Amino acid sequence: MKRRKHIIVIFIVLVLVGIGEAIYLKRRNPARIETAEWWLARAMREFESDRTNACYRLIMETYAKAGNVEQAVATIEKIASDGQPSGVTQVIDSARDLLSDIGIGSRRRVGRQPLSKADLLATIARIQARNGDFEGALATAEEVVASGPQDWHLVRTYRAIARAQARAGDYDSAMQTAKSLREDYPQHARNVRSELIAILHAEKGDVAAARATIDAIESPSFQAVGSIAIILGKRGDRENYQTFMHLTEEGLSRRAGDNRRWLIANVSRTQAKAGDLAGASATMERIVDTNGRLIECVELGWWFAAVGNRKVSQMYYRLAADIAERIETTPEIAAVIADAHAGVGNIEAAMAVAEGITDATQRSRADHSIALALAEAGDFEGAQAHAERITDVRTLTAYRRIAKLQARAGRLSELLRWIAGLPTPAARGPAHIGAAEGIVDKNADEENPSVDAGEEKSK
Repeated sequence: MKRRKHIIVIFIVLVLVGIGEAIYLKRRNPARIETAEWWLARAMREFESDRTNACYRLIMETYAKAGNVEQAVATIEKIASDGQPSGVTQVIDSARDLLSDIGIGSRRRVGRQPLSKADLLATIARIQARNGDFEGALATAEEVVASGPQDWHLVRTYRAIARAQARAGDYDSAMQTAKSLREDYPQHARNVRSELIAILHAEKGDVAAARATIDAIESPSFQAVGSIAIILGKRGDRENYQTFMHLTEEGLSRRAGDNRRWLIANVSRTQAKAGDLAGASATMERIVDTNGRLIECVELGWWFAAVGNRKVSQMYYRLAADIAERIETTPEIAAVIADAHAGVGNIEAAMAVAEGITDATQRSRADHSIALALAEAGDFEGAQAHAERITDVRTLTAYRRIAKLQARAGRLSELLRWIAGLPTPAARGPAHIGAAEGIVDKNADEENPSVDAGEEKSK
């Protein structure tokens, strides 16, 4: 009993110290907490005692989105150094290799595999391109080249830069970037080069050239053909949009095999991205299994919410909520229904469904959705309290999202106090990253106030 009291007292003291530090830092330099860099530096400190490459990668990406490429690259170097196994780890791995050679045990590695530097640099280049820094993106792409033979990373990088240049109206530079993909790459990379050129023709409005380029490819990917369909759909070219949607479905069919649910959901996703919401909604009716259709609608609702397209996300969640009224439930389906209600903002209905879920994993899924819905509605205290009910790793994604929305709303002082009371570095770190992401989004909103909130944002 005494031990338990001591633990409680220690926890309370730590919380008070954290809150005091937050208040002190706020008063000492109030301007700094308005920057993403301030929060990211604190996230890095949290992960010093609980290092995970995935979190470092999020920090790197957020630095890049904030325009601080120098610090993003510095984070890459930290990822690389932290990814190197220790001397003890190397000895254990060597011993396991020897034992495996004589038939005892496996070669499971103890050392964490470091993330590819080329992959991380390529990610920075793509973010720079989305931010409109084409010169910087191309310079970073050259660093990818210098890091060694990284064909696929270069393909993805130049493709992202060219698409961003075309969207900015600089078609000549976009085509020049596309042609940076060499003809001597493997077949798949050469196909991507041709597909990218076809997409750029479509961006420019030359549908005939886009079709001719696609027809010259032996087996064009459904992603490339779908990209052209999306461009044409957004432009209102209904005839050519339908033609390319037909080609997209053909490509998806080859990939899907017997998985009809996957095929139909991806056709619907492409239609929705093209702005064809009526077509996307009608396509989902082709999923005969009602439970399967419910699950796919919620998955698509989640996906469009994650990329910032609330209008489309709400459409899929509404479809799911309509289905939920006429089916029998299992714990898994009940959690999906709670997702759907929370997605359309019907939080009371989501809570009512969640109360009846006895399975811990599915209850955590429902609580996660409710916490995010409360945060979306601006009830941050309710969201924080509900996030504490989650009993699995979803807690961390909830903390990150709640912090992001709270920072975007400008409630930084309140956010500081909440994060100070979180129990572990693994909890506080994602919350700090979320705060930085919210500040980046808030700054972007202020710089581009004319952007439609319903439009999809780059991830």
